[in-house]
Parts: sequence; C-alpha cells; structure tokens
Amino acid sequence: MCGRPLSEEARQAEADQAQAAIEASRRKAAGELEPDERPIGFGNPAALRSRYLGGLLAAFLSTIPLLYFLCFIWYPATGFLSVYLYRRRTGHSPTPRQGARLGAMTGVLTFAISLVINVLNSMVREADFADMFRQQIDQVVQGPGQEELRRQMLELIDNPTAVAMLILISLLLTLAVTLGFTTIGGALGAKVLDDD
Repeated sequence: MCGRPLSEEARQAEADQAQAAIEASRRKAAGELEPDERPIGFGNPAALRSRYLGGLLAAFLSTIPLLYFLCFIWYPATGFLSVYLYRRRTGHSPTPRQGARLGAMTGVLTFAISLVINVLNSMVREADFADMFRQQIDQVVQGPGQEELRRQMLELIDNPTAVAMLILISLLLTLAVTLGFTTIGGALGAKVLDDD
C-alpha cells in the first residue's frame, strides 16, 4: 500500500538510482563533475567551445569599418548564438544569469581576437597612431570657429603620453561595449530559448 516496489526488477532499479545519486554526490564533493555539469565559466569545456563561432564572427565583423557601427545588432546576436550552441552541445538550458556569463565569455574572446587583428593590421600598414588621430581630427573638427580647438587637439596628439592614454581609453571603451552587448545577448538568448 505504501508504493514500495515488490518485484525484483523494480527493487534493482531503485537500488541503481540510489547508487547513482550517491556516486553523483561523491563526484560533486570531490569536484569531479562532467563537462556539462560544471558551472558555466572558463573551466567548462562545453562553454568554451560554444563561444568560438560567435567570437570569431563578431571579431571579423568588427574589423570591417562600416559594419562596426552595427555592433549593437550583431554583438548581442553572437551572445545569443553562444547560448544556442551551448544548449545544442550539452542539452542543458542555462538560466539568464548563466547565459549572461556565456555571453560575457564570448565578448572577451571577441575583444581579444579583434585586438590581435587590429594590431597585426597596423603593423602591416606600419600605421602611426598619432597620424591616424590627426586625420580623424582634421575630418571631425572643421569650421571657422573650430581652429583653436583643432590646434589644441593637434598639440595634444604630439605628446606620446597623450597618445598612449587615448589608445588605452579607446581599448577600454571597446571592451565595455563588446562585453555589454554580448552579455545582454547571452542573457536574452537564455531567456528566449528557455521559453521555447
């Protein structure tokens, strides 16, 4: 009447389930989790593999000058793609927080790849950052009342410390934009795909 299995097969199945639960708790206590049981992070091989396609795609799109301005569309899309690939690879549905973490991992990879591409590109072209900033100042700061501002900005560019600070600030802004949008895309992907 209590629902306890009476047949030998049912008792064996119950014993196997209990043994599997004990083994899983032992492995968890010892830190021996399977790759898809590990928390989403840089120590989870399934999460690392899931971010490669999105990261590579976003990094190459960010090197194309006109497409870079559409980053608010395809950075979240690459975070979303990483969550989708993680779900297909592991069969687990991440929570929005885990999706955001996966999106942030994709953003870090995207930033690193695009930084390497841009450094190699500037080495091949032997570009001088001060010259690049001068060209941008000439294009942006125009007009009769802007001469004093233009002169001050050009004097600032001649200072190597100022150029280094401008490069550092632009790198930090790029990292913030990349991480922000890919994190949003990952969280959104986990939420939308979980509702399906």
